[in-house]
Amino acid sequence: MKISKNQIIAIVIIFIIGLFSFGVMFYFRQESGLVFVEGGYGPHINSPLIQNAIKEKKKLTFFLPFDKQMRLSSGEEVSIVVPSEKYQHNAWTLTVQIFGIEYERASDDPEYETEKRSFLEASRMVFDWMRSHGVDYKKLIINWGDKAFIQERAEQWLNE
Repeated sequence: MKISKNQIIAIVIIFIIGLFSFGVMFYFRQESGLVFVEGGYGPHINSPLIQNAIKEKKKLTFFLPFDKQMRLSSGEEVSIVVPSEKYQHNAWTLTVQIFGIEYERASDDPEYETEKRSFLEASRMVFDWMRSHGVDYKKLIINWGDKAFIQERAEQWLNE
């Protein structure tokens, strides 16, 4: 079987594209703070994302735990809890819990917007507390609660 010049060129091009794709994929996973580990992807401890989060979180260590109860402008009473370092999940994620918000309201529920505004008001208080201690909260990786639906709704509201 004879391989033509065009077939060799095609094989070389496919090989180069494959290498390029792998390199791009590896770069973006490293930049995102994830690398391949057995069973899937895990944190890349040396990535700027993770290192910045660790650095910012350390600034709060002496001010933890943070526990504040307040009445919001909506009239809702909430409790904001940031556990001490001992109860944080890891060195790069900061757990912040805001109790008193109903995160599972459907978007067509009449109280949905009130819950959203209440969460945003409480989260602004958390961000102000962080800034008062020299923390750039945009560099933190924040876990807004222990349940997936709370994290998903919090991220949705913060990004709208």
